[in-house]
Amino acid sequence: MVNRFDSLVGIPWLDRGRSRDGCDCWGLILIAFRELLGIEQPSFADDYQTTADRDAIAAILAGAREPWVPVLPADARPMDVVEMRERPWHVGLVVGRGQMLHMPAMKSSIIEPYTTGRHAPRVTGIYRHISQVAR
Repeated sequence: MVNRFDSLVGIPWLDRGRSRDGCDCWGLILIAFRELLGIEQPSFADDYQTTADRDAIAAILAGAREPWVPVLPADARPMDVVEMRERPWHVGLVVGRGQMLHMPAMKSSIIEPYTTGRHAPRVTGIYRHISQVAR
């Protein structure tokens, strides 16, 4: 059986990228929401210069929480967003129990565990888009 997220594995990393030709971690979330749910998310690509622009990304985060509802880790389900500390911020997409699709810098999108191993101590929250709350 083909996992619905398999087609999103192997997309190359591109700073501020927003397409299958290349994307950063938020770009990968945009692609997944667009292709799997038909939901457009804000790009934010024009709001920062590079993924190293910590102040701009912090400002984006401060203003972008409205359509997202925090969920307990035990309640995480596919299409929830995992927020992590890194560069100064990183996100992945829950694809199954303890697994996330994410975009490591300078690599290609992969599926890795977020509840164990190197990512577990970096997780700062899990969020569900309001369009998915009643489901």
